[in-house]
Amino acid sequence: MIKITAAIMKNNVKQYKIKDFYGACVLRTLGFEIQELDRTPHDFVNFVFLDPDQKAKKVLSDYWNHNIQVDARAMVEAINELKTRLYSRT
Repeated sequence: MIKITAAIMKNNVKQYKIKDFYGACVLRTLGFEIQELDRTPHDFVNFVFLDPDQKAKKVLSDYWNHNIQVDARAMVEAINELKTRLYSRT
């Protein structure tokens, strides 16, 4: 199951923060824009997405309950993109 962190607001921008890598890949596949990777002191990463309509939580719930599907090729591309961002220290 996924680890949902929180729906947050920073500088009047609605964001969604998640620790689960594959949950983050689903969001990226479905067009959610990554705002930042929030690295913790213990090398954990929170993926922070822009979520102006506050739909991320429902989208993830629908995905894990098999109510929506994602394109396999787009998911692979999202996995590669997030891995690249995860392992680059910039």
